[in-house]
Amino acid sequence: MFECDWFDEQADLIRKYLLTYFPRNQTIEMFDLKTRKMFLKRMACADVTMDKLFLGSIVSVYSRQLKLVDYGDAFTRTCFAKNKESSFMLIKPDAYTKTGKIINHLERQGFKLSNLKMGRFTPATTARFLQANNCASAEASEHMLSDVSTGIEVVAENASSNMQQCCDALQKQFG
Repeated sequence: MFECDWFDEQADLIRKYLLTYFPRNQTIEMFDLKTRKMFLKRMACADVTMDKLFLGSIVSVYSRQLKLVDYGDAFTRTCFAKNKESSFMLIKPDAYTKTGKIINHLERQGFKLSNLKMGRFTPATTARFLQANNCASAEASEHMLSDVSTGIEVVAENASSNMQQCCDALQKQFG
């Protein structure tokens, strides 16, 4: 069971549902949390599979893009949270031209991308980021401000520990 959001463009609001997945026969059902009524009775949906069910993922249910935002119950939380964790990677300005190759490497290592954003740091965000990561050198700040960076959130089993090994391999590959 997952709580999920769907942006209704016609009404210009976010609708909240409870999505229940039944792995035995790959069926789903949806419950509208606002009206407290069944929205979609239990039926097969080939687009929803176990590997797509993690927080932050977007699943397609009959042309609706649903974002999984929270676990629906304690059982789902214990089953899914122990197997999947998220980690963050920042592609710094000097490597952003290799973003595609880095993403391919992440996917080959078993990571699933849950969020990705490219942007330019401001002096204020650079200072906060470097302070949070215990790096306050002027050289690092200048480097972060020099061009765009790409932030990537990934999901995998033991993502935090596997991310360090992946970053080491990328460092060797790309320098």
